[in-house]
Amino acid sequence: MKMHLSRPQMLAAWRLHRLLEPIRDDASVTRSDGLDLDALLAPEMDAWYTDLLLNGPPHLLVSHDIAGSVSVHPCAGNGMAVTLPPETVRVLSVRISSWQTTARILPPASVPYLCGGNPYLHPLPQSPVAVRIGDELRLYPAVEGATVTELKCVLHTEGEYEFMQEALASVAPLDSGVITSLFN
Repeated sequence: MKMHLSRPQMLAAWRLHRLLEPIRDDASVTRSDGLDLDALLAPEMDAWYTDLLLNGPPHLLVSHDIAGSVSVHPCAGNGMAVTLPPETVRVLSVRISSWQTTARILPPASVPYLCGGNPYLHPLPQSPVAVRIGDELRLYPAVEGATVTELKCVLHTEGEYEFMQEALASVAPLDSGVITSLFN
């Protein structure tokens, strides 16, 4: 199930999965030195979410097909390029109208090999590749008049958290040692 949460909603879910809520009502603890549990948990939560977006399995992420909002333009090395919106965190899949399959997403270090003159390394429509460099997604091989038919990306808007509910299973509960250290 897709989850789309605001920051306060995500903090509530984070506290629940870290076993900090519901608060036990058989004991009472009062602090007067201003311990803000949400301020302690928020950086940890944001680090988990960032790691999920960048490295998590695609089936745990919510993808957005932005093919209709981008256009293809030529780039160096006999390729085509698409300018990605600034909120794009990760490209999951891309396909051009004249390709026979979706492209393999390669690391930026692959560009010199793709742009070189070696015909054995040059991608074909049967095995296209894509490389993200900054806000640009370079696509190989270039095909004149091609249009983007699929461009599934993970997007992130500040203050919003979007993922599949199953991803919360990776949130480990706090152990008693961590909780004890918070109050010492």
